[in-house]
Amino acid sequence: MVEHAADKLFTYDDPNAAVIPKNEFADYLEGMKETVSSLREGTLPEPFMELSEVVTEEKEGVLTAWCWWAVPGTQIKGSGLIKVGSEGVVTFQYLRHPWLQNPWHSDSPYFPC
Repeated sequence: MVEHAADKLFTYDDPNAAVIPKNEFADYLEGMKETVSSLREGTLPEPFMELSEVVTEEKEGVLTAWCWWAVPGTQIKGSGLIKVGSEGVVTFQYLRHPWLQNPWHSDSPYFPC
């Protein structure tokens, strides 16, 4: 999904884990889904994330979008900042709320215990 909409230079910036390049994003997302499933007794929410209203600004050919997000049925929530250029999504930065001390529980290198 994201791989098809992402610019070739796409990065996903998780300040709690790493900067994830496009070619590693699918593994990152799979680790996140496994973690969410374990926190929800084996199920994934539908939709996977709930988003607030999205605030956008376009400047010099780049669309910047911001929103709050939450994973239903978990304590995982935060905000995201997305930049989109003519070739697709360039960067996606997100922040989990600081009071959530490492909610990820997975063997993935991106979600340390």
